Amino acid sequence: RKIYICKKENNKTIIWKEITGPVLSADYLHQNIDPFEEILIDENKISVDNVEKLYYLSPYGQGFKMPEFAVENFNVKSFSVLKGLYPKYILDNFEAISFSNNKIIDKPKMLIGNLSINTFRN
Repeated sequence: RKIYICKKENNKTIIWKEITGPVLSADYLHQNIDPFEEILIDENKISVDNVEKLYYLSPYGQGFKMPEFAVENFNVKSFSVLKGLYPKYILDNFEAISFSNNKIIDKPKMLIGNLSINTFRN
């Protein structure tokens, strides 16, 4: 299994480091992933089970930030803007909502952010 660590250079996200082997351990993430880097993952790897595994690494905080993930090469099945402010994307395997930096783009090339399970209203 390969995971790619990305970073921004000249306003572009580039692959910076390739990782192989087991990486979902708190010690590994704390020692090897800069909190300002994103982990490039395949959309098909995003699942409730995998997101729950991230919760096992908590608590997250200032010294140990929750990792951010980048997804590219995805199909936007549906796009809407919630309350006129928050872009929402429905993809094949997950939904994404932006609550910050709300530049509204209907067909983004890449999504970057934290993974969580939406428990609002069950």
